[in-house]
Amino acid sequence: QAADDSGPESKGFVPETPGLLGQPDDCLWSILDFLPTSSLTETQNTCNQLSERTHNVIVLKYKQFRQDERIGELFNFSVLEQSKFVQLLLNSFDDINAQDKFGDTALTKLCMVDNIDIIGLLLNHGANPNIKDGNEDTPLMKASMSNHVDIVKLLLSHDADINLQNNYLETALMQACAFDSVDVVVLLLDRGADINLQDQHGQTALAIALTHGNRLIAQMLLEHSRR
Repeated sequence: QAADDSGPESKGFVPETPGLLGQPDDCLWSILDFLPTSSLTETQNTCNQLSERTHNVIVLKYKQFRQDERIGELFNFSVLEQSKFVQLLLNSFDDINAQDKFGDTALTKLCMVDNIDIIGLLLNHGANPNIKDGNEDTPLMKASMSNHVDIVKLLLSHDADINLQNNYLETALMQACAFDSVDVVVLLLDRGADINLQDQHGQTALAIALTHGNRLIAQMLLEHSRR
């Protein structure tokens, strides 16, 4: 019997999407390596033309992964904007709110990525926006410090608690002030964020904005406090 040449390369299937280190992303190969040759498309659109049978194979494969591995793959596919693979991965989760060894849920991890469509998929699958990670950061905090205003708005529409505090007693508003996320600060103030809460050092959002030299945000907070 001839040597097995049934891998992706033999079908002319070489993903060109660069990975996080500039190489074809490992998460693509982790799927392609176990797919039967008959399931591979000869185009570079990795998922749209795969059969329903192949979709089921992918879901079954990912059910064998640890939670942290699945969340890591979700993160990679989100960065690469491979929403179809994200949808398949979500189908492999028995509990979308399960946490990995760092305390991350899929939602907590992916709120660092500016991909509102994928965050919407997670929320529609029942992701809880108020589960905290190992530092007790919430998805809202992660999105706020990254100035992902549309994601913040979406999380709030799914009942994210605007005033939850982490291990350091920081709120989403405080983190937005620290990272100069002006648009998020405007939104959080409009939605009723408490400007008087204090972190573990006794600092309010205003004090944090001043400490980080964010004068525009400090002025906004002062004006808001006078209303």
